[in-house]
Amino acid sequence: MSDVSAGNTGRPGAARKPYIDTLKLLSVFIVYACHFIRQFHGDYFMKLYYERPWSFLFHGVTGTLGVAFFCVCVGYFAFQSGNRNPMAYLVRRYVYFVLCGLAINLTVALLDKDISYHVIGVSVRLGYQYFPEYWCMFHFLVGSILSYFNAYYKADGAFIILEMILLCGFGKIWIAVCLLGNLACLIQKKETFSKIISRRAVRILFLLFAFVMIKREENDTTYLLYGVASFLLLVTVENSSLLKRLLGLRLFSAPGRNEIAIYLFHTVVYLKFGPPLLGLFGKLGDAPAFVLTLASCWLILLLLSFPVNFILEKIMAVLTKWINRVLK
Repeated sequence: MSDVSAGNTGRPGAARKPYIDTLKLLSVFIVYACHFIRQFHGDYFMKLYYERPWSFLFHGVTGTLGVAFFCVCVGYFAFQSGNRNPMAYLVRRYVYFVLCGLAINLTVALLDKDISYHVIGVSVRLGYQYFPEYWCMFHFLVGSILSYFNAYYKADGAFIILEMILLCGFGKIWIAVCLLGNLACLIQKKETFSKIISRRAVRILFLLFAFVMIKREENDTTYLLYGVASFLLLVTVENSSLLKRLLGLRLFSAPGRNEIAIYLFHTVVYLKFGPPLLGLFGKLGDAPAFVLTLASCWLILLLLSFPVNFILEKIMAVLTKWINRVLK
């Protein structure tokens, strides 16, 4: 969901960071696991969230927490975009999200035998009639565009905070959360802040604050706090050499590069493969069958994400060259 180096896809922007790819992968897994549990074992979901002792650990770890982290990453990388052609950037970002929408909408329509020209219209509008979880993409698009222009015009922290206040006032919480990524980027550029955050005690406090912030019922205020928690996690990892090494392991970061493909197809995978796998593992008992199905669907999703992401990147690379040539 972030711009990557021009050498990979022809899209100029900030270079990838393997440890952040791993964090994105973890965020998508949280979204996937929450949806999976709700779909196949709603009662178990309630026990995890509201019954002791598990409620202390899991309450607040929701799909929207994963979305909040994605929002912060969108703002973080868009703020570092090296594209100096605003119109090309705007067109490219919009085309990217339309392409992603078309990929999942067309898949869902084909599987449901509901294929029609409406798929194109829904994708162009960034709608989510076919794939309800696509609701967040509009916020990602607008958040990345605002972040790009904040960087383009060299906005400072005070201006970005004012933007966030105005966005929250108009009810655009998720776009405001994207701008927290701008602040994370500015902090990283300030050597004084980086030195403070690099202290182990400060990083531990940040993680504790983040953990406390997510322990509440979901509402608009919660979503903003989810964003703040994600912001604290991001700057903590950015200033910890140990965490960067651990999270940067290729075993985790490689599939993390495919985060958009994993997110787009996670519902399709667990709905199509979940029931037969539950039946296959059913003789082992309810709990083992549930865990094995959860893990198997996740593995299928990871494997599927590689060809999907490869196709999306290749198409986007061709479109980017054309866009850049037309909008010189």
